[in-house]
Amino acid sequence: MKYIFLLFLLACFTCAQNINKTLNTIENAPYAVIQPVIITQPSLNDTDDPAIWINPHDSSKSLVLGTDKGNTNGGIYVYDLNGKIDSSRTVLHLLRPNNIDVEYGFNYDGKKTDIAVFTERGRNMIRV
Repeated sequence: MKYIFLLFLLACFTCAQNINKTLNTIENAPYAVIQPVIITQPSLNDTDDPAIWINPHDSSKSLVLGTDKGNTNGGIYVYDLNGKIDSSRTVLHLLRPNNIDVEYGFNYDGKKTDIAVFTERGRNMIRV
């Protein structure tokens, strides 16, 4: 049992040394500053968990959807590819919206359509 414990300690010590060498290499490595190409218009709170709807006929008309997780004033913000809010598609006054996703070709009333689905935690609902 003593030897197993000693082997364990030796393995931990070796791993710690390797981790330190790796961290020193990363910290001393040159890096590039990445700048955004487009910045979206701000939302009321903090939009995250994006979903992207790709327009099948013209990809330049695709949309980015994000959940703005306000407790009482949340929303689903829809942005064009230039980062501008599409107010005709944006939904506000939601209670803690969360994790939006896109489904392509959903069969609704005999027709195929694309939908966005998210949860509204403050109302215990799934919204489409």
